[in-house]
Amino acid sequence: VRVILSDGITPLNADGYDTLTAAYAVAPTGSTIQGRIHDFLENLLILGNGTSVGIKGGYDETFTTQNGNSTFKGTLKIRSGKLIVNHLVVQ
Repeated sequence: VRVILSDGITPLNADGYDTLTAAYAVAPTGSTIQGRIHDFLENLLILGNGTSVGIKGGYDETFTTQNGNSTFKGTLKIRSGKLIVNHLVVQ
C-alpha cells in the first residue's frame, strides 16, 4: 500500500505501508491510497478529521497497472470526510 500526493506522482513514503489504515493515518487531503491486488482484512475508521482521500485498488506489484481489484474485508466507518474508491470491493 502506498500514498500518492495530490500531484498524482509523488509517493509520501517510498517504503509504503502494510495496511490501508496505516496509509490513511498519514494521507493528507487530496491524496490517493494505492493498493495491490490483495484481500485487506482490517477495520478502517474515518472518524472526523475531515480528510478527503481516494483509495484505488487492484494494482500489480510495481503499481504501474491497475488490472484487478483489491478486497476490503472488515468494518468501514466514515463519520466525517470523504472517501472515493476505485477497483476496491468492500465486503
